[in-house]
Amino acid sequence: MRRPDQPFRDQPTLFGSAVDVIDYGKRNRDETYRDDSARRPSQRGMVLARIANHGIDGVTREQLADEMGLPLASVCGRVRELKDCGEVVDTPNRRVTRSGKYAAVVICREFINPTSQRSTSQRSTATPPATSSAPPPPDRRADRPTTVDTMGDVMPDQITCPTTPCDQHGETIQAGRRYTITRGKRTARVQVIEDIDTGELLYVCGHDRPCPISETDPRATWEWIDSDAGDANG
Repeated sequence: MRRPDQPFRDQPTLFGSAVDVIDYGKRNRDETYRDDSARRPSQRGMVLARIANHGIDGVTREQLADEMGLPLASVCGRVRELKDCGEVVDTPNRRVTRSGKYAAVVICREFINPTSQRSTSQRSTATPPATSSAPPPPDRRADRPTTVDTMGDVMPDQITCPTTPCDQHGETIQAGRRYTITRGKRTARVQVIEDIDTGELLYVCGHDRPCPISETDPRATWEWIDSDAGDANG
């Protein structure tokens, strides 16, 4: 006698279907890994060549992905492999991305301080001077006048360290001062403070919450409001 529920009993169980899906996912993952492993060496070479084309200026990972038409995750993976091999390094410089955040600039190791490397190689390959029994020349450094550095000889912080927040005159933005921020036709007066926990510089505009200076528009100009001038203007 046939059971009334026999058609339902003959159907595959949900557990068996789940196992088949898991097996299919594992096979697909393994195939993807093998395909990606085959592409990695050539893709890594293309990424290295693209970084080398940018020379001493370097390039961000986002720029590489846009120029090469590759996913950002793939570019980040190849750059990490090149860093592990010692081919490229991340510099302290930062550049603004499309999202408004700052990204590290990667550069080929051969472009790091090329002047010093050339001078070192020249010194190592130069012929050593012939030894002589003549006495060494007298030291004239004691007769030279002592030079004193003046403020006119000091370069602005914005030139010596591009990542330091500075005003339009190249002076470092300091906590406790008031500044005007100009962006296009909009101008705002702010007070600069320092976060006691992280040491980061923040600016306050009116009753708004403090905002990090590093997140401001890099095209905006800062100008220090002199305390005496501010008091005179009321």
